[in-house]
Amino acid sequence: MHKWKVLIAAIILVVVFTSNPLFIRASSDIDIRTILKDEEDDVSILFFDLPEGESALIHTKDEFTVLIGTGSEASFDELSERLTRLGITVINQLILPKLEDTYMGGVSRLLDERKVEQIIVPDQGLKWFSESYQEYKIDIISWEEEGLYQPHPALQFSVMESTSSMMPALNLDVDIGCGHRLFLANEASLELEKEWMTKDLSTVNVLKVAEYGTEKGTGEDFLVSSDPEVAVIFNLHDHTVSASVRERLQETWIDTYETKQHGTILIKVNETDYELLTIRF
Repeated sequence: MHKWKVLIAAIILVVVFTSNPLFIRASSDIDIRTILKDEEDDVSILFFDLPEGESALIHTKDEFTVLIGTGSEASFDELSERLTRLGITVINQLILPKLEDTYMGGVSRLLDERKVEQIIVPDQGLKWFSESYQEYKIDIISWEEEGLYQPHPALQFSVMESTSSMMPALNLDVDIGCGHRLFLANEASLELEKEWMTKDLSTVNVLKVAEYGTEKGTGEDFLVSSDPEVAVIFNLHDHTVSASVRERLQETWIDTYETKQHGTILIKVNETDYELLTIRF
């Protein structure tokens, strides 16, 4: 069990982590931006509760911002509202782990609305994406499978193995420089998980479950090998998370959070610990 430092107004309480984390409802009189500016935190990670699709924000103490996915086109208004409430006007890197609507449907509107300095896509999709978005004259690069990239001193991304399908994906093992680890699985495949398990995954803290919790992936062997404390599942319209996946997560004692049920999942990381909060805003 981990201990979680929970900030409520000016009172700091140290509590044992349970399945009921601190919940914040960000009403109009609360400046949600202060959540990202805690001097004790090195990195904040938000998994947004969009109506459909995946979008996560990584924000460092010195204001370096990485947005991973935009959610679907139909969800962009909700994403835009959350970025505005957080005070995010510049995105240093936009990572698109899959070139599908529920991962990148809001790209055009995001580029029209905010400054994006660089876009990162799977290597196999670079040519198509560059041609499709050449009008924006933005820096577009690809990350290669098994490549290692460090866009910021506190963030190191390892690109894990992918399938050789027509729909390339970036499966990302993210090392937070203060000693924590995030695994962003974007392909649900038991065979692919066997390849991932050839790496040492034992220090993974948080797992982003692949493909909205479909039964095709998130196998028991992979969960035992990585042994994360927390799993996050994004919402897909008219999709139900596999009962088998839920059961496997429960049986391996992983605290599971679904954005549809819990809202935005915020993980605040410092050198010694991390805390998890759920937010509705």
